Amino acid sequence: MRWRKVSDPGDPILSEAGAALRAGSLVIGPTETVYGLFADATQTEAVLAVFAAKGRRPDHPLSVAVASAEEAKRTGVAWDERAERLATAFWPGPLTLVLPLDADAKLGVSDAVLGGENTLGVRVPDHPIALALVRAAGRPLVATSANESGKPPPSDCKQAIEQVGPFCAFALDAGPAEMGVASTVITLAERPFGVIREGGLSPDAVARALQE
Repeated sequence: MRWRKVSDPGDPILSEAGAALRAGSLVIGPTETVYGLFADATQTEAVLAVFAAKGRRPDHPLSVAVASAEEAKRTGVAWDERAERLATAFWPGPLTLVLPLDADAKLGVSDAVLGGENTLGVRVPDHPIALALVRAAGRPLVATSANESGKPPPSDCKQAIEQVGPFCAFALDAGPAEMGVASTVITLAERPFGVIREGGLSPDAVARALQE
């Protein structure tokens, strides 16, 4: 595994890490919330490797990181006015939207990401290195906290390496995560919305955005 300090989104190491992701490898990298474990969300073997690295059951869904709301719409989710409003208000940022799948759209990720559910969680991270990594890979990336299941999410690269490093090709170290808590996960599979996990964004802020 290559452990590399990185602060510039134009660093060539990101192109190398993007190529490794497309080849099916796993990568540790920063987000504004916690350190993440990234994999190509379109490759089933890569997704299953994430479950193995974390010791997580494959019937637990994973979320994906994309570079923009437009890319989120291409993953096969049903995108409505609520999703548009929340994406406009909080992306890039610490909000994961869990959206129903669009029965008429082609699924843009491996079925293994879904964990047997008919929804998909998507997020645009607010960290220049994370966004550069997604763009370098050129496809949706599984983005889950880089920890063993049941342990606290890592707030720095060293903690992530200690837990999942043996499974990864790259560890991109951009210093401590700014927030140190995971993203807030909101489901739009119910109305007006449901809170799956409280994190870096207040559910009250979500409610206010939907009422405006």
